[in-house]
Amino acid sequence: MVEIEADSYQRHLIQPNFNFGYKFEQGWLFGRVHETELIPVNYEEWASIDTVSEIAFDTIKVTKGGDSYDLFWVKKENQIWQVFQGWNDPNLRIFIRFPESIPRGGIPNEIGNPGLDNEWGWLLEGRDSLIDAITVRGQFFLPYQRNIEFGIYNPALYRIQPVTKFIINIMKFTPYDPAIKAHLEKIIGMLKGKIQATLYTPGIAPFDYSDFKKVYKIDPVEWDGAIAKIGGSKVIEGV
Repeated sequence: MVEIEADSYQRHLIQPNFNFGYKFEQGWLFGRVHETELIPVNYEEWASIDTVSEIAFDTIKVTKGGDSYDLFWVKKENQIWQVFQGWNDPNLRIFIRFPESIPRGGIPNEIGNPGLDNEWGWLLEGRDSLIDAITVRGQFFLPYQRNIEFGIYNPALYRIQPVTKFIINIMKFTPYDPAIKAHLEKIIGMLKGKIQATLYTPGIAPFDYSDFKKVYKIDPVEWDGAIAKIGGSKVIEGV
């Protein structure tokens, strides 16, 4: 039996019956995954990149049957996609803006400007997650109708033709409604660490998801690490 490395993406795949939390500016969404579908995507449509060239951010589009579509556009409200990425060259530096056109910081570490006049998202180095050894580093979660932009920087002394393997874990889930007592107890259990859950924050600060109530039909849970509130009313302290 082959032992799976601790940072391998396989150890971090969310499975059916797993709980999760996703932090938006409006508050937390909590839910239970009831079905998953794993889709590997080999993406080879990047333009080749000269050394120390300007970074251009763009969404990832895939062409199929003559039609072009955004690879990471989630079309169903009851889905969140967990995505891992592996790269073919260890020297590549990968930046993202998530949601689209919004620079993010702090995933996995805050970065500065590498000598070019741009705003940056977060950085993953190719060596941190190679195409034949994909890790949890660079993992991200996509909610309904929020796209992501990639930018690639080449610091090497040679031209690079990037190739990427994405592992997309389509998670079909049911939100926990904090207005329902049984659901609130689950949420409190997750906040207190008594119920296992994957909790995700996209960067140093969460992003504005103005469609939260429209999409999920529930109130978000505000939680500052000590006090949880629903609709501005305190529901529990000391979590």
